[in-house]
Amino acid sequence: SNEKQKILINNIPVHIYFKDINLRYILANNSYANLLGLTVNDIIGKTDDEISNSEIAEFYQKLDRQVIETKKPIIDLLREHEDPNGKKYWAKTSKMPYFGEDNKIKGVIGIVNDVTKQIENEQKMKLQTEILQNAHKDITDSISYAKTIQQALLPNKNIIDKYFDDYFVFYKPKEAVSGDFYYLSEKDEYIIFAVADCTGHGVPGGFLTMLGITYLNDIIKRNETDNVGKVLDILNKRIKSAFKYKSDNTNGLDIALCAINRNTNVLQYAGAYNPLWIIRDNNLLEYRATRKTIGVYFNEANFNTNIIQLYDNDLIYLFSDGYRDQIGGKENKKFLVKRFRKLLLDNHKLPMKEQEEVFNKTLKNWKGNNEQIDDITIMGIKWKIS
Repeated sequence: SNEKQKILINNIPVHIYFKDINLRYILANNSYANLLGLTVNDIIGKTDDEISNSEIAEFYQKLDRQVIETKKPIIDLLREHEDPNGKKYWAKTSKMPYFGEDNKIKGVIGIVNDVTKQIENEQKMKLQTEILQNAHKDITDSISYAKTIQQALLPNKNIIDKYFDDYFVFYKPKEAVSGDFYYLSEKDEYIIFAVADCTGHGVPGGFLTMLGITYLNDIIKRNETDNVGKVLDILNKRIKSAFKYKSDNTNGLDIALCAINRNTNVLQYAGAYNPLWIIRDNNLLEYRATRKTIGVYFNEANFNTNIIQLYDNDLIYLFSDGYRDQIGGKENKKFLVKRFRKLLLDNHKLPMKEQEEVFNKTLKNWKGNNEQIDDITIMGIKWKIS
């Protein structure tokens, strides 16, 4: 019945209308009428040029006639509009022919989706991307360019040598561009360093690493806090803000962030899934991370800060999950945390550079002919008290 038709179309979560062969409205739902600032009664029986300005009416009537003549639909036509109050909005319009029982065309069905928020968020994201890319319009089209930028953002050996005498960084991207990054900076009496693992690898993961490094630099440079847990809280908000166009966002990063006070030898640690390991007197001390990924919406817990007094010759290890997740061995299984822990304890008395060689050789033997499944980063530091 007509009443059931009205109930049905008024409960469909889109703007919808029907026009006859003469392009007069014969049916419309309330949401479509509201979009035009009219009532359904204002629309029924009229054509577009009777309810809209001539330019818009001519534009859509031309499309209606095209649908009727070709008997083919027009899908998702994007156009900017202005509502009766002068506010601009974006809409995607689809038009389809409808036929009677005699298979003759009877008119046009129109469906309109307001996509203003989607377009605005895409424009904001585009602007943020352009700022980060600087001299390049589309970083994903140039892996070599992305790699160059990423390498420029990572601390090189000369920089790390200024802060640590005995250390290694085992950094093995799966592809040319890595989804892992390691970080080093200073602020007043603090040496700040981190290892992070972003979602994905290759260019998408690489984009996130650049975002993470840029935001970390900005947070530390602005001196927003000297508490590493609060640094991660701020980083979490920044990353979420960058991806707010997707409410179900899964773009984020796991990280272990440390700051050592050079005057007191006190280490602060905060982590998002990535733990901190310290070997002291042949014992491995594990400091667990907050079980939350930076930038992912569904968990709003704050990041805990651990305060640790360091002693001379303490061995500090930060790492992503790539090493322990590598498939290999006789049974073609993951390396796992248990083997990783044993490997560290068995070799921790070696100089740091030799430990790196052990990690590299062990990985190669374990992996065999398998492909590397993820980016790998391990940072090891021997803390010396002068």
